[in-house]
Amino acid sequence: EELPDPVAAAQGEAARAHLAEALEAGDADGAAAAAAEIRIETGDPSDVVARLAEELDVDLLVLGPHRARPLEEAHAGGTLERIVRAVLRPCLLVAQEPAGPYARVLCGVDLSPAAAAAIRAAGRVAPDAALTAFHAVHIPRLGFFGHVGGPNDPFVKEARAELRRWAEAEALEPRTPEIRIVEGSVHHAYDRLLHEIAPDLLAVGAHGRATLSPTLLGGFARRMIYEPPCDVLIVRR
Repeated sequence: EELPDPVAAAQGEAARAHLAEALEAGDADGAAAAAAEIRIETGDPSDVVARLAEELDVDLLVLGPHRARPLEEAHAGGTLERIVRAVLRPCLLVAQEPAGPYARVLCGVDLSPAAAAAIRAAGRVAPDAALTAFHAVHIPRLGFFGHVGGPNDPFVKEARAELRRWAEAEALEPRTPEIRIVEGSVHHAYDRLLHEIAPDLLAVGAHGRATLSPTLLGGFARRMIYEPPCDVLIVRR
């Protein structure tokens, strides 16, 4: 809004032409271009996108990858992060060129309502994909006896019981696959499964159980904004 009106108008028309060309190039018969509404708005991107998401009552917000701007990120976070924090709708961050429908989805579970929402949203975005959900469990070394671990470890048993209670409380669909328990930190579990199943979509809750403000992002979700291994679906509720 700080630009002179003639300059802003010229940039807006250039943006409209660019978007129309991209739509036509992405659809051979022109159906997408005919169906899409192009809006050129003025203002801070996070404010404008959040307002439009509510005004249009969108089911999904699709965004391109983060572009590094060190000075801006040091002050208030990157534009992409600020948009995800401001919007209550599911956000799909597209990090790679699509090659077809999603085939493999990886979803982290931290026993939060946002994680349950991420599983549901992944089912809508990728209904035919194979879904792998995981829950990371830290097992401390038990003094003289060392590291125990395994399916009979008391920490693993307690985690399995908590997962059952959580799934029942969140009323997850019966067809939701069994959630894998992976020993170690969430980053260790994520790295292991990332190499094991090679997902083309990662679904995560925007924040965990301990988050005081719904606009804050959990550390794992924030990392995925800046270092996406594939497309990332971030869901708040």
